[in-house]
Amino acid sequence: MIDDEPGTEEVIDGLQSGQLGIRERPGVDNALGLVKFDFSNQSEMYMHGKPSTERRGFNHGCIRVEGPVSLAQWMLRNQTQWTAKHIADAMHEETTIRASLVKAVSVLIVYGTAVVMEDGQVHFYRDLYGYDAELERLLAKGDRKL
Repeated sequence: MIDDEPGTEEVIDGLQSGQLGIRERPGVDNALGLVKFDFSNQSEMYMHGKPSTERRGFNHGCIRVEGPVSLAQWMLRNQTQWTAKHIADAMHEETTIRASLVKAVSVLIVYGTAVVMEDGQVHFYRDLYGYDAELERLLAKGDRKL
């Protein structure tokens, strides 16, 4: 582990070769927020909070959660030791604290570039991952295995 090491040639070579990696420490200044939700998947994705309201158009592929504290409270609701205060305290620790679920929760990920809001308005978003073109191709072919 290298703390606050300047970009020496040796460090840069280690990063480029994969021998070294970069990991941001947990805490209030972490770019991914105060909570991370790990779940089993082939893409090594996870869900996380976000400390600011700024929006990024592209990220590392993980999923930002609106209301991560509420989600943590809901997921841990059957574990009496995880009160709202305990969750808040854990999120502000300097070190990572892991909480395992007693019962698994299914995660369904839906990627959409068009969303209909409750008031009926339709919002369109950029297709950051290029899935719309693939969907159009399959629909044009009449492929029923979507």
